[in-house]
Amino acid sequence: MTDYGTLGCFTGKIAGQDTPVFTGIPDDPTIEQLKALSAALASSGSVSMFHAVGVTPEAHTEEQAFGGNQPEKVVVFGQAEKEETEAFLNKEPSDHVDWILVGCPNATVQEIREVAAALEGKRVHKDVALWVTTSGAMYAMAERVGYVETIEKAGGTVVRETCPFLARSRVIAPKKGYKSLTTNSAKMAFYAPGQFGLPTHYGNLDRVMKAAVNGVWS
Repeated sequence: MTDYGTLGCFTGKIAGQDTPVFTGIPDDPTIEQLKALSAALASSGSVSMFHAVGVTPEAHTEEQAFGGNQPEKVVVFGQAEKEETEAFLNKEPSDHVDWILVGCPNATVQEIREVAAALEGKRVHKDVALWVTTSGAMYAMAERVGYVETIEKAGGTVVRETCPFLARSRVIAPKKGYKSLTTNSAKMAFYAPGQFGLPTHYGNLDRVMKAAVNGVWS
């Protein structure tokens, strides 16, 4: 999922308000992957719509996506571009971890399940605050099947009906003594330094959850 967010951040900076067309995306992306892509596109850029050939229903072919026109610009996203964008989103130079946020945009039940699975039988490090933000409907379903209980038993917090952007995080962070923010969300990593005054660690969920348990970014 994080790679889709990285792709979105890279593309949004180039596209601005234009509509990008993606080719080469696998034809079976998950809702979570497309959500990460969409959110990052609208963060680093002002992209309101994209086409993914063979994925989005209006773009079965590249010709159909462009309406018979030629693209204004063709850009390749490869390993070098991926690493460059990840470096751009990683603003915290140390291995210090104190506030971890998963769920930007709000986490789906699948994302909550993955967090719960990573915490099964473990504890969040005593110096780390783990927030998983989600909607009321997703919370209700995750609570019913036990994911919320697993996360809270491990020392995490599942926050519903809000997100860090609406939770006065610039005020919360200094009061709690938070000095950095760790996340698997490209959108969050893009906004946090400016919005919250917090440098970021950015990586996939596996890496983020290891940081939650170990208390260091590695």
